[in-house]
Amino acid sequence: MPRCKPTSGYAFSVTGGAHDTDIVGAKLLAGYPSPLQGTLDLRAQNAGKSRWSGAKVFAPDERRIDAVRDLKYLLVIREHQDSSEDHVSADMFVVSRSPAAIVCAFGFEGGERGYGSAGSVVGKEVISVKRTGKVVAERDVVQGASSGSSGAFNARNHLPDSLARNLGIWISYTSAESRPRALPAGLGEYPALKVTAVLEDRGAVAFRTYLSQPFGTWSSWNTDGVRLSVFDLARTGGVVGAEQAIIVSGANGDVMASRLLATPIPSSNALLTRLRSLGFAPSSPVVEEQRDNGFRRYSVRARKGGAEAAVSVLDFSDAARRRGGATMRVEGSKVLLAHGTSPVLGTAEEIATEIAGK
Repeated sequence: MPRCKPTSGYAFSVTGGAHDTDIVGAKLLAGYPSPLQGTLDLRAQNAGKSRWSGAKVFAPDERRIDAVRDLKYLLVIREHQDSSEDHVSADMFVVSRSPAAIVCAFGFEGGERGYGSAGSVVGKEVISVKRTGKVVAERDVVQGASSGSSGAFNARNHLPDSLARNLGIWISYTSAESRPRALPAGLGEYPALKVTAVLEDRGAVAFRTYLSQPFGTWSSWNTDGVRLSVFDLARTGGVVGAEQAIIVSGANGDVMASRLLATPIPSSNALLTRLRSLGFAPSSPVVEEQRDNGFRRYSVRARKGGAEAAVSVLDFSDAARRRGGATMRVEGSKVLLAHGTSPVLGTAEEIATEIAGK
């Protein structure tokens, strides 16, 4: 189905609470009343009855009927078979009333159960790609929790934000105003939120891992053959080039890093040659780490007289040159790397373009 796009053609008004949405038929997301649910219930109560023997219609019932009288679209929620009270995911379809047809679709990842202080971990739940059997994520199975919120509860709270992002509507809990609303342009201040939203809308089951390492913060996602990484070098003083990022601590690091990155460094041996040309001799072996998601890292310590510098290189030349199904985007001190392809989610290039907007 075609992906939904933000447009002013949709309107959503909240008349009695945060969940006056059409959630009829979604067993885990149901539980809050909606105008359509109330109207259908009233109709069922009066099936086969006369105006005298049927249920009496009060003012709230009339308001519900008025609310759905001019209904133009329905949101059909198809919850995944593995959805439970602990975790809800679904496919969302926007259906037009006239003509009756599916207009567009998007994915929904409602989040997991949140626990309080009680409970114990009794095992692991493994998430794998059905087609290949490859394990892409795992999470703890907790029993005995006496506090917290269910996955279904968290999903209901997340539903309005998902609607707003995909349909371009502004959800107000105090009025019926509507206006276009979409994801912010570029990676934004919090790129991990942007990546997670794009993966959700594409129907991915993806969990973020987060590390603090020499190249600032590193967030990564691995799902159905597509791997994504975001490096944020804002607090490390690193310099980002066309094919590499580099951090030099000591020995006037910023200036030295800029000189080293004047042209791409194709290998760790080339880094040693470049350091020697600046009068530095290596004082430690080169530590190199190869990754299969569009980048590799290597580091070395070097000395020049009494000055010593620690040099770390993040090489994403494969992604920069679009080799091996990898691609990248740079926005200031943030680097987005994508690698792989999926018959469901799309290619790394398509996903990176949607995330970065270019």
